[in-house]
Amino acid sequence: MLRIVLYTRDGFRDDPLFLYLHAHIAARWPDTHVVAVGGRSAPAQAALRKWRKMRRVGWRRALEFLSSLPLSLFFRARYEREIAEGLNALARPLMAIDESRLHWTGSVNGPGTVAALQAIQPDVMIQAGAGIVEPRIFGIARLGMLNMHHGIAPLIRGVDSILWALWESKPGWIGSTIHWVDEGIDTGGVLAYSRIERQFQEGFPSLFVRATEAGTAQLLAAIERLERGEHWKLEPPSEESAYRSTISGWQMLGIEMRRNRLLS
Repeated sequence: MLRIVLYTRDGFRDDPLFLYLHAHIAARWPDTHVVAVGGRSAPAQAALRKWRKMRRVGWRRALEFLSSLPLSLFFRARYEREIAEGLNALARPLMAIDESRLHWTGSVNGPGTVAALQAIQPDVMIQAGAGIVEPRIFGIARLGMLNMHHGIAPLIRGVDSILWALWESKPGWIGSTIHWVDEGIDTGGVLAYSRIERQFQEGFPSLFVRATEAGTAQLLAAIERLERGEHWKLEPPSEESAYRSTISGWQMLGIEMRRNRLLS
């Protein structure tokens, strides 16, 4: 029986995506632990990260983000609500979090986290929203760390992949990918794909929920194969790989206007 660690952060108890994933994994592998990064970043650290991001994306893109912030907050709140409703409606095992297997740590990649994970000695780790992890973290698990990426990697890497698929009219980007975590962003070896066909002008929340349901089934199947000692890797699509960062509120508005126009 494998020992599995779901690596996440504070707030997981109210995260419908995490709870859906945990219920399925813990029901199949009872020796499932949760390691959570507690606390929030200091204001100075958060401000520094935002400044670095603004410099990286350029002043025009930064201005686009700032000018559309109210729209972004509005759409993200709506999306989160609809995604939560969709995920909570999905069937799942009734599995509470085992408090004896819950471990808190102070940072994503710090020495305390390394010590905690080494004490657990996991066979497999699952990236479940902890943040960007370094090799000294994802290398601890005997078999490695897995991630469920919402999008078809490496065709589309980064964040908001399904929203970018809608914005750029790339239906081949929609779905989920089960892959190993490595030093890149969504670049690890692929174990499974779940491609999702968009129904007539289907909205982002519904696509995200369907990609989660299909991706979770593929993740469970992949872990079962690893438990049997199998070794495999899928060849990724041959098309050019794209990386995208956070989508702006103006772009979300454009996606919704296009959808509403076609539905009317």
